[in-house]
Amino acid sequence: MQYDGTQPAPKDGHEPSQQEVERWILTELVADEGSSIWIREELEHEYPEAGIFFDDALASLARSDVIHLFGPLVKLSRAAMRTGEVTEILG
Repeated sequence: MQYDGTQPAPKDGHEPSQQEVERWILTELVADEGSSIWIREELEHEYPEAGIFFDDALASLARSDVIHLFGPLVKLSRAAMRTGEVTEILG
């Protein structure tokens, strides 16, 4: 079944901030060790509580070169993928 683009209302009534949505998106992309590529609608569907901040969060992350947007695809940047390695080196 294909996602139809509708979002359910937040379960607890909490509307997350844009920063929370950005953190969630990065967590999802980093946790997906296989490819770090998502289809935008699928990512949005995984976090319906994001509401109006989802597009703003993606745009902000893209402007910061943390992610790349290719049409419907969302990809973690190479630099962002290596952040964990740099953190380990610096201790």
